[in-house]
Amino acid sequence: MYSPKPASYAATAPAKYKFVAGSGPSGSMELWLVNMRASYTVVYFTGGLQSPVALAESAAVDFDNYHVPLHLHLALTGDPTQMRVDWNSQQNAFPSLNWGDSPANLTNSILRVMTSTYRVTDMCGPPASTVGWNEPGFLHSALIEGLEPGRQYYYQVGDESAHSKSEVVPFWSAPPPSPVSDLDFIIFGQGKIIAVVPVAEQGLQRPTRIQSDVMQSS
Repeated sequence: MYSPKPASYAATAPAKYKFVAGSGPSGSMELWLVNMRASYTVVYFTGGLQSPVALAESAAVDFDNYHVPLHLHLALTGDPTQMRVDWNSQQNAFPSLNWGDSPANLTNSILRVMTSTYRVTDMCGPPASTVGWNEPGFLHSALIEGLEPGRQYYYQVGDESAHSKSEVVPFWSAPPPSPVSDLDFIIFGQGKIIAVVPVAEQGLQRPTRIQSDVMQSS
């Protein structure tokens, strides 16, 4: 699977692949797709990853919305009245964040959002700068201030120009500093590293959504 469809299959690594040798003359497979802000093309090819020769390809497989904010991330700052929110999007016209104490009361708006990106020339070299390159979109970061420690809040990010918003997401502010209070936390990371650039679907474990309320103090 390629996203987006390249001018040459030999010059770009597939986003995902599966081996079908020995599966018979027909069959079906399931692939878990990530919104990469571009359509996917399913290609049946021979010759391996080094010298692929396309035998058949599908029509473009599209997502409903390429402007939806992706990769929402919360980070503590060391100040229990603050929370940093990062996200990724295709747009960079009017990124914004709204937050409040209930899903229907997001009355606080942050329009001063830090935005950055990186280019292929920023990569250290192949394969990141060649067959592995994919446009990253824009990386946004906003700082929520004025939170009450140890309390649940809600936020939503998006871009005003694209009329596209994320879901309303709950989070808990950091607990107040205390030498005796307990704090629960989770450490997680990538479960397996694939040596080649394309992602072999059979080598992946689907990530489990971690609920935002784990940030509540015990």
